[in-house]
This record gives sequence, C-alpha cells and structure tokens, in this order.
Amino acid sequence: MSPAQADMLFLENAKKLSMYGVDLHQAKDLEGVDITLGVCSGGLMVYKDKLRINRFPWPKVLKISYKRSSFFIKIRPSEQEQYESTIGFKLPNYKASKKLWKASVEHHTFFSTVRDISHTGGALD
Repeated sequence: MSPAQADMLFLENAKKLSMYGVDLHQAKDLEGVDITLGVCSGGLMVYKDKLRINRFPWPKVLKISYKRSSFFIKIRPSEQEQYESTIGFKLPNYKASKKLWKASVEHHTFFSTVRDISHTGGALD
C-alpha cells in the first residue's frame, strides 16, 4: 500500500469516529457542574463525563458572545417556544472564553455559508 493510500484509508476510518473534528473546551454550566463544550461542523455540543448531553445545531444559534470568563449562545425559539433563550457557560478564564468564542464564530460562519451555498446549487452570489 502506498503512503497516499494509507493516508486515505486512515482518514476514511477517522471520520467515522464520534469525536472526529470536535474542538473540545473545558467549562462549567451555570450550576458549577464540570462539562466539556465541543465545537464541530454540526454545532455546539455539550458533554458530561464523555457523554453528549446536549446539542445546539448552528441553524438554531442566533448569537455567540463572551464576557470575561463567561460564554453565551442565544438560541432560536422552537415551535413550542415563543422567546429566544440565552444559555451561559463558565470557562476557566477570559482567554479560554475568547478562544471558544472565536472557534464557535468561525464554525458558525463557515458552516452557515456551506449550508447556504448548497441551497443555491453551489453558486456564489
């Protein structure tokens, strides 16, 4: 097997793993419980004890922000809800909060653009 074939086989197997492409960030929920936030193509994932306990897909995320060591996402209301909701998380420090914000904004922007392009037949306006 050539090195290129080995690389392709490796990537084909790696992309099937549940945590492939997930950028992990240690955090706490607002009740002080240790969690891990994962930023990936599908949205923002919330893990507790290595199990996913919540998922916020990018189309549901309206706004991403941070202030000091806190990180916030504003979520579009579901059909059963009337109002937008804001969910907050505590990160270890300001730098960690800003890093998570930056990764989230970049993923949200990119994967929203990819979704929009696919809906227009691949044409860029």
